[in-house]
Amino acid sequence: MLTVLDAAQAREILYLMNPNKIRVCEYLMRYHEARGDKIIIFSDSVFALQEYARLFNRPAIYGGTKEKDRE
Repeated sequence: MLTVLDAAQAREILYLMNPNKIRVCEYLMRYHEARGDKIIIFSDSVFALQEYARLFNRPAIYGGTKEKDRE
């Protein structure tokens, strides 16, 4: 079901999913992975966390993640 976003919600989504922010995050992730570093990306937004995980083909761990999957 689609919902109509109010202006504040639309601004928040645009802020969270800013293409420049996504590119920088991907660059830093790949840079550190190439060095063999372990990385973790934090987000205040579960929506953004799930979208980044989908975009980068990586797992996302948040409050709704089952204990079995966290391991």
